[in-house]
Amino acid sequence: MCVYREIRKYNCGHEEISASFEQSPLCLFYKDKGICGRELGLYRIFEIVVNNWCPRCAPKASTLAMTVNLAPPTRPGERLMTTPHALAHELASQNIERDKLNQASCTPSSRPGERRLEELNGMAQRNLDTQMSDQAVNDPTVYSWLIRYVASLAPWMDRQALVNKLAPWLAELLDEEHQICIRPTLKSMGCEHMLDNIMVWTRDVLV
Repeated sequence: MCVYREIRKYNCGHEEISASFEQSPLCLFYKDKGICGRELGLYRIFEIVVNNWCPRCAPKASTLAMTVNLAPPTRPGERLMTTPHALAHELASQNIERDKLNQASCTPSSRPGERRLEELNGMAQRNLDTQMSDQAVNDPTVYSWLIRYVASLAPWMDRQALVNKLAPWLAELLDEEHQICIRPTLKSMGCEHMLDNIMVWTRDVLV
């Protein structure tokens, strides 16, 4: 059974790493055979982009938004107020914690032999096909979660083939908010282009 930790990334640049492991409801490698922990790393790491400010920066951002709305237009030479953002030492600290998390996962840096790699890729693709036949996948949150799961696999896996299986539902299921949050995940696999020709739709009625 796959277990995972989350790294939540906010607009201000701050990150939060989940304190505990979570059991994944999905495993593409037959959860009863222990293939994940034995061959693919002790746990997955899910990177989740949150299109909002982190809890620490949210109050300042809210105050800033109110101030900007009430203030007159900026005059020449007037100093603009900066939005909340992670400081250099915070970014450095986050990178250290991220590296520790990656190292502790023990994800193999080198690929297995060609025959075993082919078996693992085939196994993942067959099981993803099974998952895609489930009506629950029609939920945008579940669909986004599937993409993050694929991104969490070792880079030597054929992740692009797995994303290609998910691609036909990109336009149908992902509105503007979901696209903003999932684009960095696709980019990490070299698949960001899949969103290029998709019409963006919003939940709100445009007048």
